[in-house]
Amino acid sequence: MIIIKNRYPKKCYSCRTMVEVGEGFAFKEGGIWMTACQEHKPEVNRSTVVVKEARKIEEDGTIRMPYEPENLPLIKSLPRARWNPTLKVWTVSVEYKDLPRVLEVADRIGLKVPASLRKRGEKKTEQAAKADERLFPFQVDGVDFLARHDTALMGDEMGLGKTVQVASALRGQDYPVVVICPNSLKFNWRNELEKWAPEYKVTILSGRKSFRFPENGEVVIINYDILSDLEKDTTGPEGLTLVCDEVQYAKNYKAKRTQRVTALARIATRVWALTGTPLMNRPFDLYGVLSSTNLNGEVFGYGKYGFEKFLKLFNAFHDGYAYQFGMPSPEVPERLRRVMIRRKREEVLPDLPSKIHTNVEINGISKSLQRKLDKQMDIIDLELGSLPDFEEFSEIRAMLAKERIPALLEMVESYEDSDTPLVVFSAHRAPIDALDEREGWATITGSTKPERRQEIVDAFQKGMLKGVGLTIAAGGTGLTLTHASHMIFVDLDWVPANNAQAEDRCVRIGQMANSVNIIRMVSTHALDQHIHNILTYKIDLAFRSVDASVNSKKKRETKVITTQEVKVAPRVVEVDPKFVKAVAEGLQMLASVCDGTIERDQCGFNKPDSKMGHTLAMVAGAGNLTDNQAIFAGNMIRKYRRQLPDNVNEIIFNYFN
Repeated sequence: MIIIKNRYPKKCYSCRTMVEVGEGFAFKEGGIWMTACQEHKPEVNRSTVVVKEARKIEEDGTIRMPYEPENLPLIKSLPRARWNPTLKVWTVSVEYKDLPRVLEVADRIGLKVPASLRKRGEKKTEQAAKADERLFPFQVDGVDFLARHDTALMGDEMGLGKTVQVASALRGQDYPVVVICPNSLKFNWRNELEKWAPEYKVTILSGRKSFRFPENGEVVIINYDILSDLEKDTTGPEGLTLVCDEVQYAKNYKAKRTQRVTALARIATRVWALTGTPLMNRPFDLYGVLSSTNLNGEVFGYGKYGFEKFLKLFNAFHDGYAYQFGMPSPEVPERLRRVMIRRKREEVLPDLPSKIHTNVEINGISKSLQRKLDKQMDIIDLELGSLPDFEEFSEIRAMLAKERIPALLEMVESYEDSDTPLVVFSAHRAPIDALDEREGWATITGSTKPERRQEIVDAFQKGMLKGVGLTIAAGGTGLTLTHASHMIFVDLDWVPANNAQAEDRCVRIGQMANSVNIIRMVSTHALDQHIHNILTYKIDLAFRSVDASVNSKKKRETKVITTQEVKVAPRVVEVDPKFVKAVAEGLQMLASVCDGTIERDQCGFNKPDSKMGHTLAMVAGAGNLTDNQAIFAGNMIRKYRRQLPDNVNEIIFNYFN
């Protein structure tokens, strides 16, 4: 007689009570399987064999394990999972591309894995093994995933470097590549490809009917709106790779652009789709994205069967007018992992720095503005780092900011689709005024009353707004906008400190994310890039200076530079740590309120002290205030004693007296 744990719900052979899975026993006697409850378990004697059922996956993908209903969604989600009713086993794919997913599930449910199978599954692809050392570990994993899969969906949250991962996955290959992306991102794609996959020739296409197939070793970049129709008998070049960035643009199967993407995907050898937008809340959007990029077959099945499986897994029914969806089966997200890699910010935050700056090039300068920029180019010398006339170029910068509005709104839409809170800054009013007309947005400019400013901040911090638009002058100080970890700068202020202060509206106490993604928009004209580079260099220089003092272990001298440069560093003095702590507390308190640069309200720093005060407060907040800086700051903030607590005033007063 053979006795095992009961694997199927069935009535006891003796008392006829229902025996659930795992509660009783199954035994085989005379070639017939029967079920017994705990009370009527057959007696064990020398002829009885108690079988301990295997829990393993074999080299050929055969899974042997007891019936465990809680693990069925995981088993069914594995690539090419099939149930063999005769042998009572599952079989799954053990192809190289599928092995990481198979090993992941095997470890989750405790299956024994042959060493040779694990070794083959953990071996990195050539692209991942030779990945640039500048990549974060999670990005190397993304490169490996793409390199393994001819059809893949990269669903990383915004700001985790999907473009970089794709470029790195292409490195060392000579595929003909088509990249489809929003118009505002075409030049960003070019820059990233030139940086991370320099062996490729990159061509940006513009204008309707401009589409053409790339040659080997060439990437052709085109936006969704100008992608052309393909003839039914069109064939692409051998090895064609299609990359669809912000693939949610192709979610509606009725839309012309979706049909064009679908036609191109059908003739491509590999299709990589990218999106940071969660799609699980809108089932038909999910199915539309998967079907337009050739991914639906691997996830749900092919043809009519696949669509019916999709409806079944989402518990959908037709009410006579349209499909209504219930809660998706636990199997759905697991099935998606056959083709999708998705990392959330909290999963990879230890790998990320506190700020990530990305420059996004914007094309589409008008002819009149082009002429104005060209005229200024004739006057200045780029190599010497000279600047154009301030007043004349200020007018040009205002025009540049205005012309970036369409690209800005396109980017904003992507953040709204993913329910990602966003803060937008500009040195000019026009882009901010454009956001003021957008549903779910509020703006802060110089004309915004103080009480309204606070109402907007409170609403945003509570999650009641999609985003906030601010001019750098009006919103760069005194506000806390830590509900967002994503920022867009339409343009930059002439004063680097003002830009740094604006960034710190999100990068401050209360920010839950360990990093803030900051996008800076810049136009394609050489002069605008020249000005942008000078401003960002000054910002970077300031932060690098702070970082150097943080990393230094030796006692350091502080060099103070005024408008008349001091050639000799001041002497280093030792002060009481309590004094340094009190000054740091005072600085941060003064910097935390709306100060005199905005309104004469007897709060915070006055206008002359504002820039220096906020800079020192930022250093103090990082715990890097030196003794000399503390003496200078303490002397400066003594005049604000009415705003400071008694304990701070007492320590500072005693030091100077």
